Amino acid sequence: MRNRNILLLMIAMVMGLGQSFAQGSTYFAPFRGQTHIYNATVTDGAGLATRWYVATDADGTRANHTVDYTITAASGSYNAGTQAWSGTGVYSVSITWGTALSVGTKYYVFLEVDDAVSGCTNRMAREVTIASDFNALAYNVTGAANPFTVNQGDPSIKAADCPDDVVNPIWSGTGHTDIGTTTVVFKVERQFSIVAWQFEYSINNNGAALSGINNIRIVNESNTELYTGTNATGTINLAADQDFALVYVRMNNQQGATINIDFDLVIAGGNTKDADNNLDVSADNATYTIQPLPVITGFGGS
Repeated sequence: MRNRNILLLMIAMVMGLGQSFAQGSTYFAPFRGQTHIYNATVTDGAGLATRWYVATDADGTRANHTVDYTITAASGSYNAGTQAWSGTGVYSVSITWGTALSVGTKYYVFLEVDDAVSGCTNRMAREVTIASDFNALAYNVTGAANPFTVNQGDPSIKAADCPDDVVNPIWSGTGHTDIGTTTVVFKVERQFSIVAWQFEYSINNNGAALSGINNIRIVNESNTELYTGTNATGTINLAADQDFALVYVRMNNQQGATINIDFDLVIAGGNTKDADNNLDVSADNATYTIQPLPVITGFGGS
């Protein structure tokens, strides 16, 4: 008779170094698509036959391997017959959770160990609950050679600079020459979530209205245009497969004026969130300064 005596072993399920996991994802509350390591300490010997698997209930009903989860380890192999990762002395496995799991679903990570002498089998499980979170980052990427690939903190990014070149310096005798426009680029990037998401934005001048907006153009990661116009506020929706959006703010150059452009993610109305209704709780913002042009009012001679 096979005996399951919980005193035979002690199992400590702890978070380890997964292949990649977002901040906030834990071994007992993993995010979808994230990887965690599950360890066990077996106190009555080494080199025992072991089986790891994930179940949908405490009775051990097997979850769907490769769909609900994928399990790997440094030794052993997945056994389709037992629907478990089987090996000798396998006391650590890596589990990658499925990307289509429903938030709040409970799973049970099981380890079974066979005693080499008595033939008894011990079994223990750790309950985990699929979790989710969402955060949106906003940062300035003006000056980067390729804003689609640049990351926050890249040295090519400029925090301030002179306006772009004057378009037509020839004075007509009245008014002012065409001093052109300057384009500033901001990046809005999601963290943690893998479902559809949205963000509400506000573009201002240190909290005041921003004058001189020539155009605002917003594109997603695939460079598909989501918005073009002059609205300094709005809400942008992105599909689940889009990790970021780029916001191009084209400003009319001004003489003798410093233009402080603030791009703010708005959280007060609850419109910066993902499709799981996880709200962004940190109002992120990015800034860029267009330095003033010297004032030239005319051109004459004698």
